[in-house]
Amino acid sequence: STATSDGVDLASAYVVNHALAPVVSVSYGSCEAEMGATELAFYQSLWEQAASQGMSVLVASGDAGAAGCNSGWIETSTEPAVNGLCSSPYSTCVGGTEFDEGGNAGQYWSATNSPSQGSALGYIPEEVWNESGANGGVGLWASGGGASQVYAQPVWQQGVDGTGAANGMRAVPDVAMTAAAHDGTIIYENASYWIVSGTSAAAPSLAGVMALVVEKRGTGQGNANPELYSLLSAPASPFHSTPAGNNSVPGVQGFSAGGAEYNLATGLGSVDGAVLVNEWGNGAALPPTLGLSAAASQVVMVQGGSAQVRVTAATGGSFAGNLTLAVTGLPGNVTAQWSANPLRPEAGANAAVLTLKAGPLARAGTAQVTVTAAGDGLTATAQIAVEVQAERLRVRLFPLPGGPLKMW
Repeated sequence: STATSDGVDLASAYVVNHALAPVVSVSYGSCEAEMGATELAFYQSLWEQAASQGMSVLVASGDAGAAGCNSGWIETSTEPAVNGLCSSPYSTCVGGTEFDEGGNAGQYWSATNSPSQGSALGYIPEEVWNESGANGGVGLWASGGGASQVYAQPVWQQGVDGTGAANGMRAVPDVAMTAAAHDGTIIYENASYWIVSGTSAAAPSLAGVMALVVEKRGTGQGNANPELYSLLSAPASPFHSTPAGNNSVPGVQGFSAGGAEYNLATGLGSVDGAVLVNEWGNGAALPPTLGLSAAASQVVMVQGGSAQVRVTAATGGSFAGNLTLAVTGLPGNVTAQWSANPLRPEAGANAAVLTLKAGPLARAGTAQVTVTAAGDGLTATAQIAVEVQAERLRVRLFPLPGGPLKMW
């Protein structure tokens, strides 16, 4: 960090601006409710830029359960929240699961390691990671998750069994990996071995799987979320849905898992890495969507003057290609000019400024103008009332010698 900028912000911007890698893992968080408009816009724009460059960003959902504004170390909390670094739809939010051996570890673990140092005998049942004081542990240690207070639910989450619990808002996490301390992750750092836990371990674990996807596909995949959710319909599902558990912590009621396709504690569940890599690209493509809106429903200008209005196109699903903008219904002697046309939504250019200019002979009155965006076989429109006002007459008074003022 510097005297003016947080080090995580600086590092994230450097990685994306220099396109250092096709997969980015972030094990930091910030309370979405406390970040403010500027910081939220920074990460939303940064992760969108990463996606446009073919970079997949995976961010830890947090380690304080449903109390995303707190650290797992504290004893109790008061309000639900989520990690604002992963609530952007352009990042993949990674929650945590916990192995549930049911007191029979020998059924799932070998007493000795294999030549590749593995000891798991097969898939181990999982539940929501929750080692908080609300579940027999201490502090708030549990899988972060809940509903965003900022971002609307993206189209690839809509209609998925379980996402309705977010009430139309972006639901996090998207997926999960093992995160509990009772089966921790061994890492090697500074010539020493450490056992770590939490979603800070889960995010880089999934990032490793995404690196295998990139290797097999031969190119960066950008925002992984649309493809991840589409894999619910793949011939072989890569997800282990979470059958039980919750991310409630002392002071905050969280969210439960029950085997649905999605829940607000572990998302789609954990992934089978081999299946995910092999099935990537085999999910049912979401239909393209297109919407159009104008920042103002009415503009006013005088003859010989001009006016501007910002027009925004919203694309979703499998939408691809450029957007062509057009204006119809303009009054006579009124012209239109776009700041950008066509738009390239995949590069984040989803808006353009429309400048209308009225000639000196433009007819005074109001006309309903239709703005159209077209692309990928879809068309969307927005209506703007354009009012042209007659230029006011300028009156000058001239004094006449020896008499009162006269009007000319």
